[in-house]
Amino acid sequence: MAKVDVRKNRAEMPERRNVLRKVISPTVTEVAVEIKTETPEVHYLKVQGLFEEGRKEVPFLRLKGKWMREAGIVEDSYVSVTVMEGLLLIRRVRSKVG
Repeated sequence: MAKVDVRKNRAEMPERRNVLRKVISPTVTEVAVEIKTETPEVHYLKVQGLFEEGRKEVPFLRLKGKWMREAGIVEDSYVSVTVMEGLLLIRRVRSKVG
């Protein structure tokens, strides 16, 4: 396998902020993949309790704000919620599943 001088190739690449570049083939320096990276925006919300009829109190979290629209989550759209211990991951989906 041919070795590529990374310092030489790096000089040819234009400087871009928050962009990672990975050369796919060491023989073809023109082929590259750009991966956009961004710093997550963190919002702190208080989890409250909500009594449902005939049940015990359950955790309740209300999400609202312009930041949701900026993330592509708008009125009448659908999201998926992935649940793991200590983590809720909310993602926009194209349509209702199920």
